[in-house]
Amino acid sequence: DRLLEPSEAHLLSDAVCTFPFISDKQTAQLMKKIHSLVSIYERKQIKNLTVIRADQKTANKNVFYNIEMLDEAIERKRKVTFDYYDYGTDKQLHKRREKKYKVNPYGMVYANEHYYLVCIMSRQQNVSMYRIDRIQNIEITDIALDENNIDPHSIVRNAVYAYTGEAVDVEMLIEPKVLSDVIDRFGANLALSETDDGRIKVHIKATAMGMKYWALQYLASVEVVEPKELRDEITEMLRDNWYTHN
Repeated sequence: DRLLEPSEAHLLSDAVCTFPFISDKQTAQLMKKIHSLVSIYERKQIKNLTVIRADQKTANKNVFYNIEMLDEAIERKRKVTFDYYDYGTDKQLHKRREKKYKVNPYGMVYANEHYYLVCIMSRQQNVSMYRIDRIQNIEITDIALDENNIDPHSIVRNAVYAYTGEAVDVEMLIEPKVLSDVIDRFGANLALSETDDGRIKVHIKATAMGMKYWALQYLASVEVVEPKELRDEITEMLRDNWYTHN
């Protein structure tokens, strides 16, 4: 008669504990709510099986507040201002710049285990993505959004590693052993064909910057063929880096 099956509660518990953008305190609060939906015996089993990633949890306790504020701003079509933080060598978050960011918020997306704000800076055209767990001191202004016809879901669908920009047609040759990884990352809507040397030719659309770093990750099994500019950039990175310098 309970709202959740034990397996559903276990899945949600694991998700809450795994997401790095939820702080330790908020993780505990959400876990308590999820556990209240199952019996005390099932609760013990879930607690014993859950893997906690405490060392990767955000220190920002305002993530949910940020999401609520951004939801309101997007609904009202108003610009927002905020401070943005990065980690320093002391492993603490530090403000990236003193002046607040002022952006046109268009949507929020989940990618690479983090929530991102999809936005355009005031008086600019390029789309940016900011991690919501790195945002602090957010405020909704009375300034209406700039007129831009963008689809945040389309932008992120073509992004790789949260790098935005104009999507380009990419042709690459991959070894069969990484095909599952390619489909996991780019989806099943791919143009595939086998080649004479046993590799697979793949055609996708993706941002060049993100694609460059993704391809380097699979250097031994992936060869970018087109566009030539992207292939040249990857080749240059292989020639000029800290490993070859030494």
